[in-house]
Amino acid sequence: MSPEQSGPVEASGGVGEGGDRVPGTVRTPIPSLHPTVARPTLPSQASTAPTPFSSTRPGALAARVTPSTEPMSQAPEPIRLRVAGPSPRDYSFTQDIVTIGRGADNMVVLADTRVSSIHGRVVRKGEGCVYEDLGSTNGSMVRKRDGRDVVVEAARTGAVGIGPGDMLLLGDVANPVRLDFMPETGDQTMVAGPARLSRRSVQNVDAAGTALVNNPLTSRKVLHELFELFRSLSAERDRAKVVGQLLGFALENLRDCALAAIYRFDPKEGMAHEGLRAKEEFRPKVPGGPVVHELFRAVVSDGMSALMDDAAALQRAFGRGPRPVQSAIVAPLLTDGHVEGIFFVVAPRPFNQFDLDLLTVLAHHGATALENIALLTRLAAAEARLRTENSWLKEVLKREDVGVDIIGESPALKRVIKQVEVVARTDTTVLLLGETGTGKELFARYLHEAGPRRNNIFAAVNCGALAETLLESELFGHKKGAFTGASADRKGLFQVADGGTLFLDEVGDVSPNLQVKLLRVLESGEVTPVGAVRQEFVNVRIVTATNKNLEEEVAQRRFREDLYYRINVFPIRLPPLRERSGDVPLLVETFLARFNRQLEKRITGISQEAMEQLRGYEWPGNVRELQNEIERAVLLTDDGEPIRPEALSERISGMVELPVEVGPLKETMARLEEQYIIRALREHDGNRTHTARTLGISRQALTVKLNRYGIIGND
Repeated sequence: MSPEQSGPVEASGGVGEGGDRVPGTVRTPIPSLHPTVARPTLPSQASTAPTPFSSTRPGALAARVTPSTEPMSQAPEPIRLRVAGPSPRDYSFTQDIVTIGRGADNMVVLADTRVSSIHGRVVRKGEGCVYEDLGSTNGSMVRKRDGRDVVVEAARTGAVGIGPGDMLLLGDVANPVRLDFMPETGDQTMVAGPARLSRRSVQNVDAAGTALVNNPLTSRKVLHELFELFRSLSAERDRAKVVGQLLGFALENLRDCALAAIYRFDPKEGMAHEGLRAKEEFRPKVPGGPVVHELFRAVVSDGMSALMDDAAALQRAFGRGPRPVQSAIVAPLLTDGHVEGIFFVVAPRPFNQFDLDLLTVLAHHGATALENIALLTRLAAAEARLRTENSWLKEVLKREDVGVDIIGESPALKRVIKQVEVVARTDTTVLLLGETGTGKELFARYLHEAGPRRNNIFAAVNCGALAETLLESELFGHKKGAFTGASADRKGLFQVADGGTLFLDEVGDVSPNLQVKLLRVLESGEVTPVGAVRQEFVNVRIVTATNKNLEEEVAQRRFREDLYYRINVFPIRLPPLRERSGDVPLLVETFLARFNRQLEKRITGISQEAMEQLRGYEWPGNVRELQNEIERAVLLTDDGEPIRPEALSERISGMVELPVEVGPLKETMARLEEQYIIRALREHDGNRTHTARTLGISRQALTVKLNRYGIIGND
């Protein structure tokens, strides 16, 4: 369907790379990539009218580009790596990024199960190189020439500089795979990267759109199909379908096109495969990682499409099939002036200017369609995250303890508050210790609100209240179909609280299997949802709490020692209520006001006798027990009345209490005896026989005392 090769339209004079004049060549780099390059003056007959295929960028120039023999800039010293072992292998690469891993698409493939599919990469930085671990499972280490070992962690250390003589140790620490960086050259077989491909012609989208429309050999049918394709791309929301339409159009409309492929550049994975189609009769070799990197390098410097016809180099890259590859075109997929991927085609005959223009226009509109889908995907993900956070916040607001006001003035409480305020300014892991009901979640929330993460989510979960499988899904999330009932993807609390704080209550009850996953999060911020194969990285501050003796749990091998030391960085012991009894009146006043409001009651206060009973009680359930007691008393007290002793629970009001006023000993002892007998009778439902037996006196003696104090019991 494409026209026969048409001769190029020359433009007089141009500026080559480095500012040199290249006769008969016009190069029009994208302004955002080369803002200082002077633009050539176009011939008066060149059309500058906007076309449906131009980028519509203000001030964009339309130019036709003639073929040139402009070589690429001189290559820097190759990156050389030697895989150590009984049969060493030496690699040499001219690329700026060298990927290493077990997967076949890597530039250095290591067939070792201890190495991840995409383990790490060497990146040229200025005049030197750095090594980056790409989230491998078993990790990476750089052993410097002086013997120092530097552990490389994706989430913590980032890139680590490497120099000649350094070694990369990948995988198992005890028996790693070793690669020597820039070793001395020897007799080993050199596995080289592909030869650098020279560019015969370059083109940008503005010039390509104008040239394509003005080309007399461009048929109306091609233009019509282009319009239909672009309209379809603008409405498509499936990334794979967009890639398929682009590849199909290229194979059909670029004459003798043998293979069309789209690759996306990923900062962690390098060149990630998006789609590839080939015609069976040509049977070209599917390009490996080094070839794709070389094609990417050909366009990344200036963001312009390139036509390459170095047949020898291309045949080394794509193989010598029945009809060897003679020509290739690679077009950048640009997003905001940055090369995010490549769209390339190869053919067993030379491509012409029409092919270069058409693929350039296809790549431009394809990149726009793919970016729109990416934006919609990110928008949908952001909306889903907001919905999840909104749902979580609604659940939090339903709870009674959403406030962060800590009530009390006792010295023990003030010491704890000071500790919390000191550690809140950091991301140090905090372990809250204390009896049940001492307010561990309240203090965790106070720590969150007092720190720099206060504007993000605070999430909490009771690890002892959920079964192991449910707790794993609650913390790490799950993928659709991961287990029965998993009808959709669900984010875990680690993802929900990303950027905020996650409180793990009763962490001592976590199973050994989940302890391993928790340790992984604490060490690297790595989270793997149930049913997922890829890890996600989160930035969450973790606060834990327990009422168990974790040192004893470690000694009994019920709790991992390494996890214990990870969470026990800054332990804070919360005092029980019996050690801060002076705070009871303040707490009672707070709870009374809260339940008057919640229960729509009008309780006027609490009597002195009732308050003394509350202060004298031991409160084994601490503040939570006191809160529940006040709620019960408010319900039992009539509006307009204060809480009296009879509204309190028997375990509190039945206690033997000292008289409020000090008086003669005989009267005081009589009062205490009366209260003790009443309490014993209540415990035995008024049965005199059982009460007498408990008191250690006869039934007749008990009857005498009941008559003396005017107490009625069951006969």
